[in-house]
Amino acid sequence: MTQPIPPEIAAALGEPLLDAAQAAYASPGRHYHTWTHIEACLREAARLRFDDALAVYAALLFHDAVYVAGAKDNEARSARMAAGELRSRAIVTPARIARVESLILLTASHGALPAQAPRDDKLLIDIDLSILAAAPADYASYAARVRDEWVPGVVSAAQYAIGRAAFLRGMLAAPRVFHSEEFSARESAARENIAHELRMFEGAN
Repeated sequence: MTQPIPPEIAAALGEPLLDAAQAAYASPGRHYHTWTHIEACLREAARLRFDDALAVYAALLFHDAVYVAGAKDNEARSARMAAGELRSRAIVTPARIARVESLILLTASHGALPAQAPRDDKLLIDIDLSILAAAPADYASYAARVRDEWVPGVVSAAQYAIGRAAFLRGMLAAPRVFHSEEFSARESAARENIAHELRMFEGAN
């Protein structure tokens, strides 16, 4: 398997763990939360420097390993899966496993972080949400694929519109979409994309 992971990180994690991570994303019902999303996150990470790169890369690999639209425990289950896989690697200490779990659990908040959060926390969340600042066509594709994970199998189109609009309003109401200095230049693009999608929902009512 090839992926944009630094060789030293890939060697520390091991090919079996990397294969297990990729296999998790083949579960049914996924349209956006697929291995393609993980590869995009890894490409973002490849241009950045971290305080604990191994923990960040491991968290990125597994942060959506369990994904069931509408479930409340996706992140917790993904964190447990990551911990189980990491325990098989003697080079990974219990403290680092706990750090990976904590990073994955952060993704449940959809970007809500205190200003004093560690730098790696901010970068991980910003990487996960980087699609929000994509080119308009790519953002539209992302939004459509997220919808496909929910409608019609989980909620009706009308219910989805209500929930999605509420999520988008929450993102716009937050002081910032991105938390790290490295992503600050993308703030306006993200807000424009989010506002455009929100207008589509509001215009349909």
